[in-house]
Amino acid sequence: MKLGVIFGVMAGMIWGGIFIVPRMLPDFSPLLLSCVRYIIYGAVSAAVAVPIAKKLIKEISLKEFILLVKFALAANLVYFVFMTASVQLIGVAPVALIVGLVPVVATVAGSGVKGSLKLQPLIGPLFLIFTGLLFINIDVFTVGGITVSFMGKAAGIVMAFCALFSWSWYALRNAGYLHTNNRFNSSEWSVLLGIVTGALAVLVLIIVILLPVKLYNDNLTPERWYLFFAMTFLLAVGASYIGNSFWNAASKRLPLTLFGQMIIFETLFGLIYGFIYSGRLPRHMEVLAVITLICGVYWSVRVHINKKG
Repeated sequence: MKLGVIFGVMAGMIWGGIFIVPRMLPDFSPLLLSCVRYIIYGAVSAAVAVPIAKKLIKEISLKEFILLVKFALAANLVYFVFMTASVQLIGVAPVALIVGLVPVVATVAGSGVKGSLKLQPLIGPLFLIFTGLLFINIDVFTVGGITVSFMGKAAGIVMAFCALFSWSWYALRNAGYLHTNNRFNSSEWSVLLGIVTGALAVLVLIIVILLPVKLYNDNLTPERWYLFFAMTFLLAVGASYIGNSFWNAASKRLPLTLFGQMIIFETLFGLIYGFIYSGRLPRHMEVLAVITLICGVYWSVRVHINKKG
């Protein structure tokens, strides 16, 4: 179980960086960022799959392929488009706050599943996590700093919640699959997800190009394009391939009520990276939120370890 927690923390550490890239590249559309990132991810996954291609093709069923398509949309394309658009509208902290509700959603939805705890012993940890998220919310919406219109803020919040529900659904269904199926290990499943995601991204990009959709600002300098491809490559290899591998490894080793809370580290690292990118120290309320969130997750880990013992 402890190894699963470590894998979960490492996935969150890597995934925290995805909140910064949309702020660095506001002149590129969320659709273009998403498609290019996942096309590269698919290419990397396909290259990794070459030595085991025969095994993967032989063992995958039609039902699993359809499941991979659903996961590719929910966890990658749909989630990242909503998250990117939301960050570009309302900033890193509010989006990290809303996406940070994944532990609560996953814990409540996963309670009662075989191998998971009931909600009662988790009330204390969940209360701390919710309190930490509330502290972040109070800070964001009292300090201000968001210059978009009211409708823009509302749209950003709605998109963040769409990202939350999309990823929560994937997290629970993916963990359920990995817990009940042993034909693919976490690395093989991550490779398959990457290949399917890349193929879907190519299809989406072709459709978008054929439509009158503005994908980037006019008169971009070569430096901006270099940065765009560098960041999408880092996202594809780091966040998508390596991060997903860590997350799948954690999913196989942790009960649903615990592994869902590991996503809180994506929120924490996203906030930390956001402070570094903005060149400022966290405010008092933000510090309190981070401490409360860490204590809530640690408490939950101890509850599960004690039950296991």
